[in-house]
Amino acid sequence: MDKYDKLCADMADVYAGLMNDCGAMHVFMKECATGYIHSFNIRALCSMYRLTGEKKYLTAVRAWTDFSIRMQGTYGDSAAYNMGYLFTAPGNVPNSWFCADTLDQGFALLNVAMILEPDDPLYIKILDSVLRYESYVRRWYLGEEGFAVGFMDGEEPAGSYHTAVTRGICFYASMLTVFHKEIYRTRGKALLKYLLDKLDMNSNYHGSPLHNRCYASDALACGYYVLALDKDADLKARIVDKMENELLPWAVTHQTPEGFWAHDRFGYQPGSAKPVIDQKNMGAYSWGMVAGFQVFAGNLLAENTQMREILDRAYKWMLKNAVPGDQNRWGYHGWCMLSLLALKHPESLFPFGDKIKA
Repeated sequence: MDKYDKLCADMADVYAGLMNDCGAMHVFMKECATGYIHSFNIRALCSMYRLTGEKKYLTAVRAWTDFSIRMQGTYGDSAAYNMGYLFTAPGNVPNSWFCADTLDQGFALLNVAMILEPDDPLYIKILDSVLRYESYVRRWYLGEEGFAVGFMDGEEPAGSYHTAVTRGICFYASMLTVFHKEIYRTRGKALLKYLLDKLDMNSNYHGSPLHNRCYASDALACGYYVLALDKDADLKARIVDKMENELLPWAVTHQTPEGFWAHDRFGYQPGSAKPVIDQKNMGAYSWGMVAGFQVFAGNLLAENTQMREILDRAYKWMLKNAVPGDQNRWGYHGWCMLSLLALKHPESLFPFGDKIKA
């Protein structure tokens, strides 16, 4: 086991150990209740189970899955996943409930389904859960005009929200992989078209340049390897071009000498004064972006020296600074695991790993 695999395994063991030793209720109530953060850890543990077959990883993801499905419908609509925060819901109508967060939860549940046997009762529960959720969340699906935010501050904002678009792409690529229904390709490709044509990578509306590139990077991977067909040569070329000529140049110019990207999301609204970015404050979204970048660097952009250079610096920072089990484990360690898996074992990553050519 080399240093990258060891760091990933140590992080995975912290999460799995906590879930297995204390149970999902304790983890949600005492450690971290935020569903989308758990989703990154769960995706990584699914990969670890694929790679090692170790039961501790399967046991942990089963515990998370069972609890998440039990919590479905406890906040708003009976099909809505519980985000784990912002619980105000007068008349059981959420004051704030976000499609982006819950699409990531659905994404993780579909990942779990792929490591279970089809006669496993939990597998059946997952399929029922995601089908009900997809029918509900489609209320905010706008096709080639994007994906709306959901509920926010007692309203349902019109128009598209960038992170719901990128998470929707990953969700529909996963639905296609599990259910093999072309309708999910159609829905995912419509969102992919919005990403390629209209999504503002530098939007600060509940996002940021780093935040948006983090989530777009794996969406582009899902688009290239899952949603695009072999005959979609032009679409695939556009995806690679988006990564190489829009996401990457910003990453090259904004990476700190240490190897991370500074935190730049502050929730300020368009037109207000931008806060000063502290270049010493590591942005957690760095490692989600690295995971997606590495998928491209390992194959589609293997000859791009700029991509390799920024990733080399990023992985060196991670090896030096990421401590399994420390206070940051809920901040970015799930993304760290996914980026390490993308580096060493991209074939393990759902839903596109089996389509990456060695």
